[in-house]
Amino acid sequence: MATGNCLKCDTPDLRRFDGYWFTSWLKWILQQDDVDYYTRILQTELKNQETDLPEIVNAALVYLEEGGDVKRAEYPYSAKYVLLTPKTDMRIQKRKALRKAP
Repeated sequence: MATGNCLKCDTPDLRRFDGYWFTSWLKWILQQDDVDYYTRILQTELKNQETDLPEIVNAALVYLEEGGDVKRAEYPYSAKYVLLTPKTDMRIQKRKALRKAP
């Protein structure tokens, strides 16, 4: 790749992502010198943290899951998450209701 970006994608659903792969990508982007304003803030804040990056990402994913912004994908994708939007969540609920219908 021209950018050297190490982001991996193994799904056609761009809302689905792997927490471990996201952490690897985040480690890579945080090591870059030419980053945007928000990444620079994150770089600065993480230098002051005693917690390692995977723990921070996991805590953030739990927070987002509790807030309804992401959900853990169903088995066998236990490390994968799905970004939720109101439309996505409605489609998921409809599919579940159709599966339960006689």
